[in-house]
Amino acid sequence: MDDAFDQIWQDEQDAVHVFRPALCDGFREGRAQRRAKMLRSLIDRGGNQLMQFRVDGMEIDQLFNQADHAGIECFLLTAGEIGSLFKKGATISAAMGGCQAEIGVSSAMAASALCQRNGGSGGAATPRHPTDERDTVIVCGLGKVGYRAVLQLDQLRPRPRIVVVRRDDGRPDFVQRVSRLPGVRIVVGDAREPEVLRQAGIERAYSVAALTSDDLMNLQIGLAARRLRADAHVVLRAFSDALADKLADMFGIRTAYSTSGLASATLAAAAVLGDIAYAFAADEALFSADQISVRAGDALDGRTAGELRDQHDALVIELRRDGQACSLPALDLALAPGDTITLLADIDALERLRALLRRH
Repeated sequence: MDDAFDQIWQDEQDAVHVFRPALCDGFREGRAQRRAKMLRSLIDRGGNQLMQFRVDGMEIDQLFNQADHAGIECFLLTAGEIGSLFKKGATISAAMGGCQAEIGVSSAMAASALCQRNGGSGGAATPRHPTDERDTVIVCGLGKVGYRAVLQLDQLRPRPRIVVVRRDDGRPDFVQRVSRLPGVRIVVGDAREPEVLRQAGIERAYSVAALTSDDLMNLQIGLAARRLRADAHVVLRAFSDALADKLADMFGIRTAYSTSGLASATLAAAAVLGDIAYAFAADEALFSADQISVRAGDALDGRTAGELRDQHDALVIELRRDGQACSLPALDLALAPGDTITLLADIDALERLRALLRRH
């Protein structure tokens, strides 16, 4: 196995030295020349923003010359794992996607491998908490997920500074609605570019949320943000469960969420219980929040939050009374007609409580 790693590494080194002149100087004419320019542009972007070395510079020579066997093995295994994630989650091959797809996948493989070889998540700084100097959340992507994330952030009190980075496309209605929100700033550009992140205020950012529909782009945005601000709190949207799980180990990004994984719990709970807005899985159980209005004489009238917890395994996480909302009310607080409560419980406990209310 050791000999195989060494042979693969030697082949890679030979390939770089053979093709470097073409990547640096371009080809002479036509389609080959255009592809060479595009390839070099992508390699420059990957080198400067993700991998922090350039194929046409001295750093790649240093990588090959200074690598020991353990580093070679780490680099190749990590690159192979990233490649397998794309392979397992792809609907078409990179070759069918064209040269941009091939280069994008290979760049992600190389960036991940180099990051892991240079220390992986161990080099990531602890994210800052919001402060007067770090008070901004940058949302990258204004599709359905990004739009709803902005609306949720806008409702927070105290509300952070919100900056939206979007490309010059997408749904105009989302752009118009977000533009009307007071204090929300929109930057048009590619969030993978350092200058665009600087325009968005990366120096003041507490968090950068990459919420586009493209897993690879979100990963590139996250790494670009980390390069500019190693202490930035990065949130990534990913469709692939496997990719989301791997990002914590490889890059220290522990807030990567699979949209399919998040939706699956809600869909399962809705299939079992019905009338569920959202749910999550924990300890092999499905939990959901349910909003219930207290009516005179029903099973909740006069009950305390503590009794609901102890007798019905349901936690009152919010109480609305007389137009005022109270999070996690005192356990000895008695419920009264007109109150609206939000309960958190596993779906079996919610079903039992719903059945009890139906009998009354």
